[in-house]
Amino acid sequence: MFLNYRRCLAVSALLLFSAAVLPAEDPEQKTGRGWKLGPLVGVSWGRAYEIAYDTSGADNRNDYLSLLIWDLMNVPTLGLESRWESGGATALNLSFSSAVPGMPTGEMSDFDWLYTDRDWSHWSLSDINLRWGFVFDLGGDWKVAERGPFALRLGVAYHLDWWAWTDITKDSVYSTTNGTAYPAPFGTYAGDGFRDLPDYLTVGVNGIDYEVAYHSLLFTTSVDLDWDVLFLRIRAGIGPMLALSDDYHKLRFDWGPMGVHFYDTAFGFPWISLGLSVGIHTRGRFSFHLSGTYDWLRESRGNSIAQAPGSGTSYLYPDAAGFSFYKASLYLGGSWDLRGS
Repeated sequence: MFLNYRRCLAVSALLLFSAAVLPAEDPEQKTGRGWKLGPLVGVSWGRAYEIAYDTSGADNRNDYLSLLIWDLMNVPTLGLESRWESGGATALNLSFSSAVPGMPTGEMSDFDWLYTDRDWSHWSLSDINLRWGFVFDLGGDWKVAERGPFALRLGVAYHLDWWAWTDITKDSVYSTTNGTAYPAPFGTYAGDGFRDLPDYLTVGVNGIDYEVAYHSLLFTTSVDLDWDVLFLRIRAGIGPMLALSDDYHKLRFDWGPMGVHFYDTAFGFPWISLGLSVGIHTRGRFSFHLSGTYDWLRESRGNSIAQAPGSGTSYLYPDAAGFSFYKASLYLGGSWDLRGS
């Protein structure tokens, strides 16, 4: 394994505890105008759901025509975070993190429902590797209430989660489908079979590359409790989302010799983002914090465009595409306070 995450988290907790015995900085050094910035090291877990809906109008007990589930398992990330404070009520936040590319992130399960009166008819399973993964946040907040160590802030932020995978097939079960118009009831066409083709796909080949970007505009609220040594921050955000994706099926030769791209888009609501940080001020102007975040997207529906590379022909499928997503992350971060006294 690339990293022993349990050991890393244990060491991180020990570092935080050890830092607590250091004298805290002079409180006067924590006021003024300027930047706080520092590194982030983390690990993420989650899943992206890529959905194709049945829009044929057939009497279908199944909502989906296709569903692909892409894992994010034990994904190591590195990043930077910064905060600019005006010395008054306003502040700006900027953070960026990148996953380590080329890492295995779990599996991708691919289901198809070509019979209207039965469960999935086609299934395949692939190992997947990460091509890239980026998380970006830019926002501002305003302090609306303050008393002692307590501060309440309201704000607005732009959030981006952008992920891409490539697959290697390892298992499959398909059904014999001899007709030309699916989905349809089982037996509509002579010779229809149901899960009668095990190991249908060639094992060890790259069949699908997928990338998806979730753009969100979040309205945020946060509660800060900041003492001389310890600090606690709780953050929540909610807002609309725009999803854009490219699903490249390299082995779909029914569209052409180079496969087919499905370009999907959807507007959705809500995207929910939650965060919790616990930290310690050390001597001088440095602090440590351990943070957890959770992001969740409700299933959202939009349009799909199919295009075969080199053909110049595109087909629009309204209301045929869907997205859903969740991700949990743990971070160990450090911060230098560069504000003036």
